Amino acid sequence: MFQHSFNLIDEPWIPVVDDEGRTREVGLEELFTSSHTLRALADSSPLSLFSMLRLLLVVAHRIVEGPTGLGHWKKIWHAGRFDENAVKAYFERWRHRFDLFDPEWPFLQVGGFETVTKNVISKSPISRLLPELATGNNPTLFDHSFEEHPKPMSGSECARALLVAQTFGLGGGKGPTSRRPGQPIFTHPYSSHAPGAGAVAVWVRRDTLYATLVANLVWLKPDRAPPHCSDSNDKPTWERDTLRGPTEATPTGYLEVCTWPARYVRVLPEADGRVREMCFAQGAIIAQDSGFDNPFAFFEVDDKRGKVPVPLNPERAVWRDSSALFAVAGKNAKSIPPEAVRVLRDGRVADLQTTSGIIDLVCVGLANDKANPLLWRTEIIPTPVRLIEDPDTVALLEACLADVEAVWQVLRGATRSLAYALLETDTKAPDTKEVTRVQDRMLRRVGYWERMDHAFRAFMVGLDEPARLAWRQAARRAAYDGLKRAADFVEGNVARVGRALSKADRKLAMELAKLEPKSPVTDSTPSSSSPQEAS
Repeated sequence: MFQHSFNLIDEPWIPVVDDEGRTREVGLEELFTSSHTLRALADSSPLSLFSMLRLLLVVAHRIVEGPTGLGHWKKIWHAGRFDENAVKAYFERWRHRFDLFDPEWPFLQVGGFETVTKNVISKSPISRLLPELATGNNPTLFDHSFEEHPKPMSGSECARALLVAQTFGLGGGKGPTSRRPGQPIFTHPYSSHAPGAGAVAVWVRRDTLYATLVANLVWLKPDRAPPHCSDSNDKPTWERDTLRGPTEATPTGYLEVCTWPARYVRVLPEADGRVREMCFAQGAIIAQDSGFDNPFAFFEVDDKRGKVPVPLNPERAVWRDSSALFAVAGKNAKSIPPEAVRVLRDGRVADLQTTSGIIDLVCVGLANDKANPLLWRTEIIPTPVRLIEDPDTVALLEACLADVEAVWQVLRGATRSLAYALLETDTKAPDTKEVTRVQDRMLRRVGYWERMDHAFRAFMVGLDEPARLAWRQAARRAAYDGLKRAADFVEGNVARVGRALSKADRKLAMELAKLEPKSPVTDSTPSSSSPQEAS
């Protein structure tokens, strides 16, 4: 049996971009002592980026011992860098808990843990740590590796994958039987989602890693509601003297929920220090009635289901739900903004805004269907300071988002008219299912939301009535262009297609005219509902 060591404090494993634009890997101590000179984390996987950020935020909280309020936070912010003595003291105290292969307390794992079948150790491929890799019943969406021949991971790759599993692990699948020293044989429950799965995570991005970390620190106070409460009993998982059992429990606070042991894992390094296999099972489960939901998510309030996190929708960009992202909290509010927005409203805006008055919010999520991964996505939402400070601006955003959704529905109707006209004959009306099939195929070609995605960035910079007018006009142009693109992909007689497009175009113009605001139009003011202007 080989005894390896890979201590995350010293070993390079976190990919970063330095002040000269180079990408390299650093250990935890180097990252915190030089974070003011580093630009950002760097990883091709947005899941890995957020998982690393979440870990670093917890460590930062422990190093600065707070913040407990706005005054404390401002002191940390204006310091411009982490205190090197505090960094070294923290890592020296907990060095033995950051070793990936420690036999007793392996980092974010369970020492001596074994999954067994008929009293024989059963192992899982290390690729199971990452939801995007092909294991078990998961479809091969992101790679072409196979469970029978798993690719080995280096210590640094394994550490990052472990963070992803504990953050975004998807539920589903019968639990194995396991054993560990001093404990009886245990049959694990069916696996459930890790705390970061099933929601879009949101955080503030700044121009240095230090600034990004400090911008996302929350108040650590015992009188806050879960999941942001924290008192002297609240500790990260690696600081706890007892291990959470693989049963339902309530976290002690924010620090523990951000390091929650959602999976029981013990990686099994080979002679060269690389890892192909591990023991893997469901870990601790957060009690549903505890209030400890995802601390980085934003929520809709449903009359029947209550507070529900906004998930990543494969068919919708996150910005389309940004009225919920920037919602103003209130007694009867139907949306709850993420903590990243709420802390901005608690007094950080003046410190965090750039000279352009814009604050970048990063949104990351993993879409899944019955625990099968579908896709991941990262979106950067440029946020004007006015959107944080002025409730009326939030109402304007909501109205503008409703504008483009209404145009989309009109475009859908026009493409259906186009499909109907293409399929009808002089003697027979087309089958409705066939009309829907053709319409769906055309809607995938129209490119409406791709066009509006670019327009959204320009709209957010202005975020006023002139910007709203430009936004409406951009939506109209995207609708007319989209209908033409739909017709361009249709095969058949040119004249027939032209007649069908003309009919659908008239319907589009008529329905778009109904969406125009009711205001007087003079002879000198051309109507914005005219198809010629829109096209």
